[in-house]
This record gives sequence, structure tokens and C-alpha cells, in this order.
Amino acid sequence: MDWYLPSLHAIFVCCANFWVAWIDITLIANDAYIALIYRYLGYRGLRTTAAETLSSIISKKMQSPDKLSLITFLNLTQVVNTLNAEDEDLEFSESLARLVSAQGLELTRILTEMNPAPELREKGLRALRDLLPLLLRFLADEYDEISTAVFPFLTDLLSQVYPYSSSYPFSTNIQSRRSLKRTGIEMFDRDFMQALLQALFKKLRYDNETPTPGDDDSEIEAEFHDMRKRLLSFQESIASLDPELFSRSIHQIVTSTFQAYISGETDNWRDLEVALFELHAFAEPLKVNGLWEGTVHAKRFMEMLSLAIRISPKLGDPLSRILVMEIAVRYAVEIQSEPDTLIPTILQVFVGHLGIHARESQAQLRAWYLFERFLGKLDAVHLTPLSSQLLASFTDLLPIRVTIKSGGGVVDSDSESESETDLVFDNQLYLFQAAGLLMARGANLQVGEALIQELCNGITERLTVVPSAVDQELLGYIHHSIMAIGDVAKGFEGGTPSQEGSVQQVGTQLFAPASEVILKALERFEDSSYVRDAVCPL
Repeated sequence: MDWYLPSLHAIFVCCANFWVAWIDITLIANDAYIALIYRYLGYRGLRTTAAETLSSIISKKMQSPDKLSLITFLNLTQVVNTLNAEDEDLEFSESLARLVSAQGLELTRILTEMNPAPELREKGLRALRDLLPLLLRFLADEYDEISTAVFPFLTDLLSQVYPYSSSYPFSTNIQSRRSLKRTGIEMFDRDFMQALLQALFKKLRYDNETPTPGDDDSEIEAEFHDMRKRLLSFQESIASLDPELFSRSIHQIVTSTFQAYISGETDNWRDLEVALFELHAFAEPLKVNGLWEGTVHAKRFMEMLSLAIRISPKLGDPLSRILVMEIAVRYAVEIQSEPDTLIPTILQVFVGHLGIHARESQAQLRAWYLFERFLGKLDAVHLTPLSSQLLASFTDLLPIRVTIKSGGGVVDSDSESESETDLVFDNQLYLFQAAGLLMARGANLQVGEALIQELCNGITERLTVVPSAVDQELLGYIHHSIMAIGDVAKGFEGGTPSQEGSVQQVGTQLFAPASEVILKALERFEDSSYVRDAVCPL
């Protein structure tokens, strides 16, 4: 053939790719043809198509013994290892990753059949073990498209190859494990599992080129979060297969990152963010498997949690601060096991400029929601002594502000259109709930009364406006004020009042005057659906 006619060769390879599924495989799987395909792998204009053709060949349906013979004949593992895909040809690298994944899927299928012959099983195991370094190589690649190409292989590897029967507990010693009958393929050495965890950790981290993300709704950010979910599912599989390895490895990675930050060795927000992300997800797969209370895993978690809260007042980027607050909400029970050290520090983060008073709207609005959630999970014995101080710390965030749309109308917090949603007010309602909760947990009743009175005064002032002066901003203010009073009441109801007197007495003292004002507003603006909508949830 004339190698100066690449288009002709490309057509030839493409045709072969389409034919593979239905022609006799012996017409292709022979020395002459495969040597030609391998030769194409060395030509930039042809190699991606050649790799895709090899994937089609390896995926052709056939009996397991024949498929294993084909895999042995092709010797793709050695071929891929010899190829240099480091010349920025991302499409070719992705095609090689898909080729590795295709072979891995075929090997897992062969090895998980009901009763493979011993020699077939051993041969398949060797081929699979030889393929694992390539799996790790492509999984750890800096480009996500290449990493995700081997996800199908990794999914089958962890879900079909490694699992054992229920009679094979991880609590037994190594010698006992070897003597037990297993339904899956025998476990590979822990070095591979350790390397796999490290590769997953690397992919969970933001790239060095990534600036501090400020738009959670961007397409790139959404794709990254989607990939993170899949990576976490792999970690959870490892946690169920080998809890000790998972626990020890994540503990070492996270604590070393925190210690490096404390010592000043690193201040890269990406390192801290991924360490906090790992901490946030650490306990759940272990708790699901009943491996938590009183275990070394719980002890390791508390060490990581203590370090995270210790460094939290020094965190600069909004993502890490949000993660610390998310961790506080998820693991509020664990935080309360060390109330004298952990609770004051994390509350300092919440109420200060890192949390509900943050400059970045992304961090601030999320902190308003998480603050209310965290307070709701604290036991009264821990919250009551701090309730008055906490309530006074965010009264400056409670004034009602109405957002006007460009067309002149009020931005509706109940709108189904995200672009028309008043995100600030929607999240501000969580602060009103937090205020009500703190009132119920012992906050100075005079502060609570002053808050509700201010809301009522704002409504009363607008009730006197002449009909011709009524506009959307006025109605919006009344709507927001009624909603705010309702959420204060909701938060109050969710707490246990510690003031003297019954719940009914305290509630009457706080909310009876507000009820009268709300009824007057409803009577005055009975034709406004906007005002009626605010009253309905009460």
C-alpha cells in the first residue's frame, strides 16, 4: 500500500471496524491483518481509528475460551505499554483507554462465569493482573475524558471480581481468609488497592489550573461534580471490600494534608478542599457496613475531624469553608462528643466572616442554610448557654430587602423559574428559622420580641399607604415580612423553650401581636395573591 494515501487507509480501517461484529473473526485475527492494524497505531492520522477497530475486535461476542485465546494472541497489554501517547493527542489517548477498558470488561466477564475451567481461570487472572497498571495509568490521567473511559472496567472490577461471599468476613486474619471459599476472583495484593485509592484521590482534586470556582452552575463545574460522584462510588466499593485499607489510607492522606497546612508547607486551596471532601464522605460507607461505634475507624475520623475544625478559622477559599460547615452538619453528633473544643470553634466559623457574614455570596448564602441546620442538631445542653450570644451575632442580617425585576415586578421567591427566584431572601428565611430556634432554646426574649416587633412595624407602616401609592415593592415587603414571621415561628416550634412558663405562654407573648398585624394586612390587601400566598403556610 502507498503510505502517502492516508485517507485510503483510513477508509480501510473504518470498514474493518464496521465489519468486525458480523464477519468470521479468523479473517481478521491473523498475523498479517493484526500486524497491519498495529502498524496503523504508529500513524497520527490513522491510530485513533486503529485503536477503535481493536476495541471492536476484542468486544466481538464469542465463547470464553475463544475470547481468551484472542486476547492472548492480540497481546494488547504489551502493545499499549509500548505506545507513546504523551504528545498531546488526547483523542488517541482516550481511544487507548477505551481499548484497555474493553479488554478489562471481557476478562471480568470470563472470570465471573459460573464454572470456568481452572486453566482458563488462571490464564484470565494473569491477563487481568497484567492489565491493572494500565488501568491505573489512564485513571490517573490529568484529562477527565481519558480517566472516565476506564470507568466501565473499574466498575466491573470492583463489583464483580473482588466481592466475596457473606461467609468471608474482613474481621478474620489473613491465614483464615486464605482457607475460606470465595465466590469471586481472589483478592489482588493490597498494593494495587492502595495505588487505586491514591489515583482516585488525585482525580477528586481540582486541577492546578482551576481558579477558585465561583459559578456552581457552570457546565464544567457540573461535569466535575458528576465525575466526583462516580469516583466516590469506587471508594465506597473499596471501603466495603477492605475497610481497614480504606480507613487507614484516607486517614493518612487527609491528616498529612492538614498537617502540611498547619506547618506552612502548603497553602494550596485545592489540597485542603479535596482533603475536606474526603473527610465529608469518610464515615458513611463504614457506618453502612456496621463498622463504626468503638472501632479504629471512628477514632481515625475524630482525629481528622479535630484537625479540620482546628484549621477552619484560617481557611480562605469559599469551597473549603462550605465543606467545613457541611461536615459540621453531617457529623454534629460526633462534634458534640468534644463540646468544649469543637463546638466553640465551629460556631466561630459559622457566625464570623467565614460563614454567615462572608463576602462571597456563594459561601454566605450556603452558610445561612447550614447554620440553621447545625443549630437544629445541637443538644439543648450545648446550645442554651450560647443562644443569646448567637442570636445577637446575626441580627444585622435580618432586615427585609425586596428585589425588583428589571421589568418592575418583585422577584418571586415562589417562582419555578430559577432566574426569577430571590435567592437571597429564600436563604435569609433560614436565618429567621435559626432566630426562632434560639428563642426557644433560651435566647434573651427581649431580643426576639424586638425582632418580631420590627417586622410588624414594617407591615403596619405600609398599611396606611393610600391605594394609589401601592406598588409591587410595597406588596413585596409585606409578603417577605409575613414569610419571615412565619419562619421565626417555625424555628421556635422546632425547639424546646427553656424560658420560665409553658410553651403556649412564651409563644403567645411572642406571636400574638404579630398574628393581629398579619390579619390586618390580609384584610387590607385581600386582592393581592402575593400577600395571600405569604399567609397560606402560616
